[in-house]
Amino acid sequence: MNDKYSFYYQENNTLFKDNILVVCYTASAQDIKKYSLTSNNIVLFLKSSKMKEMVKDGTVNYPKIIPKLFNKEILFRIQSECLLGMYGDSHCDCETQKQEFIKLLESNEGIFVHIPQEAQGWGLFYKCKELELQVNGRTPEGKFIGKLNRDEAQKYLIKNNKFEDKRGYELILNILRDLKLDKKKYIVYTESANKINNMTKNGFHAVKYSEFIKDNITSENASEYLVKILNSTHTYPEFVINNLCDIIKERKYNERTLNTLIDIINRINNDPKYQIDEYTKESILDAYNEIICGEERNYVLKYSSIKKKQNKFTCEVNPLIFKQLKLIANKNVFDRICYEKMFYFLNTSNMDIKKIRKSKVLDINDENSAFFVGQEYNVERLISSEKKTIIEDTTSGSKVKTMFENSDYEYIKYQEMITFISEDEMPGVNIYIKRIPNRQNYVMDVYGPKEQIHKFIEKLTKQKTLALLSFVNNIKLEDDNYSEYNLCFSDLDLVIQEELNNFKEMKGN
Repeated sequence: MNDKYSFYYQENNTLFKDNILVVCYTASAQDIKKYSLTSNNIVLFLKSSKMKEMVKDGTVNYPKIIPKLFNKEILFRIQSECLLGMYGDSHCDCETQKQEFIKLLESNEGIFVHIPQEAQGWGLFYKCKELELQVNGRTPEGKFIGKLNRDEAQKYLIKNNKFEDKRGYELILNILRDLKLDKKKYIVYTESANKINNMTKNGFHAVKYSEFIKDNITSENASEYLVKILNSTHTYPEFVINNLCDIIKERKYNERTLNTLIDIINRINNDPKYQIDEYTKESILDAYNEIICGEERNYVLKYSSIKKKQNKFTCEVNPLIFKQLKLIANKNVFDRICYEKMFYFLNTSNMDIKKIRKSKVLDINDENSAFFVGQEYNVERLISSEKKTIIEDTTSGSKVKTMFENSDYEYIKYQEMITFISEDEMPGVNIYIKRIPNRQNYVMDVYGPKEQIHKFIEKLTKQKTLALLSFVNNIKLEDDNYSEYNLCFSDLDLVIQEELNNFKEMKGN
């Protein structure tokens, strides 16, 4: 045994807050290859209240005393190496779990195992390339191809059709057998069912420690949890699922989290072999349904005496959206196309926003109403500071000037756009597709009850050619959030002509 193991009794360890026995195992070349180790040293930190009494000055037989350090139960964690997490990478949850377990050991006894299996056994060199794709969307050559989740990144880098975790834990279990600790009951601090199953099938009594897990789930590392749900490798306690879903519902997620969430939804809906517990499934579906549309708001349309509650779905679309809408409706669904100017003013006393939209009709679908072409109309919209209520009314063309002269209001910004307008042409929803300065794609707004918006999105996604660039409402693309500054077309006449040509093509066939 001595040729494989070395021992070090450490007094007053500052991390574990106690005396610690460090056991180092030197792996053979065969071990390294078999278990995808990235170095040859495995370290075990043993903490026990009996340590000080058993380890006294003079001769110590460590292999003999180790089985006596613990009673029947051992709090236990196997920690795969994560060097970047150790040095502060916020995109990984490994370091959080490590710190939580060590904190748990401050008031408990147990064993912490550090095994060098970086990046599921693929190594740190691979891990850096994988994270560059996940976090920054760039290939090893520096080319931007868009942010990928963990599985997509592995598929791209090593051409794996299915995500492969190369790690195995049998070597750790062999070490525990060598130390005569294989007859104990292990309370394993993990979210991985694979670790528990691996220990159980190798003859160990192991149960998952979940009652006191204290996960620190953030918008930065939420995708790491979701990708494990996506692959059915982990089952989380309910409060972990609740924390994840709260981040989703509050729209605190990043792009990687959102993409992984959509992958989970697709598997739930389309993969009959997908294994996920019922609570997790229902919670994730509920969170997803919550964010498809924006918040429900009260709309008061004073010019028509209508009051209604509705949601708003906003996302980017490419030019194929016009063809898709025509295929769905078997007609041109747009009533008119307008050139619009938006002026935003802030009420400095109550922080309400007043938006004045000046619209000029460029073309109209109904030939019998051609006399409307060239006409202008103006709408004033008052948006409460909480954005829960929106009051809209017609106004005069001179209202903008008076707003500049009103001392109660502060001018914020001005925006131009070309808007394709579909009102009462599609069942239950109104659609506005906008060309915005300095944006490659169009922005689509869909107003209506949430269930009608859902039906509309489902119709779009059933088309073979997908123009919808997101399945989820994007609050960054709502009118108020296009830009903090003025947005103007550099060549307005050219833009108007291009969009008029698109409108005429839709009318023509």
